[in-house]
Amino acid sequence: MGQRLMLMPKVNHYRVFADAPHGGKHVAIASAAEPLTGAEMQQQARESGAPLTAFITALHGNEVWVRFFTPGKEKGDSDSGALVIAEYLQRFSLVGDHLTVHAGASVLHVERTPEGWGSRQEETHAGREIDPTLLLDALHLGAHALDPRYPVQACGADRHNIILPLRDSADLDALRPDFDAVRHFNEHSGTNGVIACTFNSARASDVDFRFFAPRRGLSEDNAGSYTLATLCGYLTAHRPQLREISATQGYGMHKPSRLHARFARENETATGIVVSGAVQQDVKTVPLEVLA
Repeated sequence: MGQRLMLMPKVNHYRVFADAPHGGKHVAIASAAEPLTGAEMQQQARESGAPLTAFITALHGNEVWVRFFTPGKEKGDSDSGALVIAEYLQRFSLVGDHLTVHAGASVLHVERTPEGWGSRQEETHAGREIDPTLLLDALHLGAHALDPRYPVQACGADRHNIILPLRDSADLDALRPDFDAVRHFNEHSGTNGVIACTFNSARASDVDFRFFAPRRGLSEDNAGSYTLATLCGYLTAHRPQLREISATQGYGMHKPSRLHARFARENETATGIVVSGAVQQDVKTVPLEVLA
């Protein structure tokens, strides 16, 4: 599988998509003086202090093999984690501006963009319209909060999220989700989660949004690559002239994030989507040793 990596005993912390020092996704890379077992990786992840910890197991050219762990279990893949891996390896001139990340059964494609590191996403499109009445109740919003210019729709690829367009960032900040009711609404509609958003952002972005997915065990996410890719599919139907967007997320959680997406449009489908943003180091990173 290529070179094995023997890493110095250090946990290196990064922020992905952060729009403030405490924002974005917090990802750690844990290294060790010798290869770790899965149980040892899990223990390191519990002790790292990060919601997600990455372990590089092998590198061959611009392909890298990794394992991701939360404090409680191994995670199959992670867009944010893949961006951190790319930044970490490029610091030592071990990879170029394109990287293929193998994580479990998944393969993630990462590339350097003007906004930072980005990951390629699935094609997305707008789907059926949704009656938002019960969803508004679940978010403690009135019908007056809806943006009348845009419909409420289920959008995405294999996983569909409900797009709920609101008038402005004030309405977005004011909503108070009843997570049991949101989960029930997603189950009833056969959807993955809810993207509440506004195209009248007060935060110097094209779209400001929040994402709730209690059906997946995720109350609210503060920075999501696939979530923004879903919005790209929605916009191909309703603002077809757009080919890139800036986005803010996580302000309602006090974990502000800033993302960027570029995409093409083909038959009202968003294609070639790359979601990118800044990857910033939290603490000093130590060099790694590459052993054949």
